[in-house]
Amino acid sequence: MSQIRGFGWLVVGVALGLIVGGVSAYFVASATDQPLIDSLRSQLTQTKAELTQSRKDLQSAREAQASAEAAQRQAQSLQAGLDKAKGDLSSARAALTTARTEMTCCFDIATASAYHFKDIKPYEGKLYDAHHNYLGPAFASLDDYPKALDAAGIDKVVLLWGPGAAPLPLPVAQRYPDRFIPFSSWSFAVRDYPAVYRPVEEVRQELTSRVFRGVGEVITRGDSTVKGPPGPLTANVPPDDQRLLDVMDVAAEFRAPIMVSAGHAFSDELEHLLAHNPKSPVIWSHAGQPRDQYPVMGHATTRNLEELLVKYPNLYIDLSGGMLLIPPAAPDSLVNPDGTIRQAWSVLFQQFPGRFIAGVDVGPDPARVKKAVTYLRYVLGQLPLDVAENIAYKNVERIIPQ
Repeated sequence: MSQIRGFGWLVVGVALGLIVGGVSAYFVASATDQPLIDSLRSQLTQTKAELTQSRKDLQSAREAQASAEAAQRQAQSLQAGLDKAKGDLSSARAALTTARTEMTCCFDIATASAYHFKDIKPYEGKLYDAHHNYLGPAFASLDDYPKALDAAGIDKVVLLWGPGAAPLPLPVAQRYPDRFIPFSSWSFAVRDYPAVYRPVEEVRQELTSRVFRGVGEVITRGDSTVKGPPGPLTANVPPDDQRLLDVMDVAAEFRAPIMVSAGHAFSDELEHLLAHNPKSPVIWSHAGQPRDQYPVMGHATTRNLEELLVKYPNLYIDLSGGMLLIPPAAPDSLVNPDGTIRQAWSVLFQQFPGRFIAGVDVGPDPARVKKAVTYLRYVLGQLPLDVAENIAYKNVERIIPQ
């Protein structure tokens, strides 16, 4: 019994030893690993801080990306708006160019409307083109020129070859005297056509020959041909320049008309020319309406034309070039958008039936010339026949010596 009790105490002692040793070992081990633990804790704290900063940086990056994407969308929107504005501007410029220079601005509209309204019938009688710059081979060869005129519906032309027109071999007019009425070429010198500015005596000699039966076209300021400021190589001079007055006096000796192109903005200077020598008829090219400057340089209205026609009996007006290019929507166009003649023009033509003459002056394209003639015939077809005949050819025969 005592041996068992002793053995028990032995077991208790061994257990206590083991416990004490383990506790001692734990404290010894804890003391040894503490720096490592502290280091790990420090690294963990730093990692947490870095992770927090990374999260903040990521958020900032996301916000920056969102801002960049918004800016990109805004830039794309602005670019789209700019592209649209450019497109609109291009379209507007194209429309303006068409309205100023292309026949479709009025001829096609008027012709189509005339066909639509069956009660509008074209004038079918004789028609002279009283403003015909020699068009050269782009229109027809010399041999085929009369055929080209026939195809366009033109019986006879007042033949000009001043600034902008191809040089004309005189034999073409002499070969077909029943189709051509030549004018002596004289104008203020322009840079590309200095030869048209000639001594007055040369004009006198040509008028004396009776081959030439008028003078012009004389280009003065306000015409779309004019470029640059006044000077020795530009036609940017007033229509009452003394040199032109001298030419007018020579033309008056033969009762020959002189054709003058002057912008309507300078009609006061044209009045000085008209008053200078009433014996010389003055044909005002396309009523002062430049070909490609509507309405920048001023434009003809029936009211101011009426005032000038009353005041100057030697004034005649050709309905060519810029007058035919005024868009139908404009209040001073010859026709309404539906092709009907404007009432104000109809009244003016009937008030002064002997003072207007038909003309074309639209360039060498045969199709364009044909359109212009068709347009004129539809306008004239809406007038009393006697008035239409006066404008179409009788006034030319009346004012130009035969």
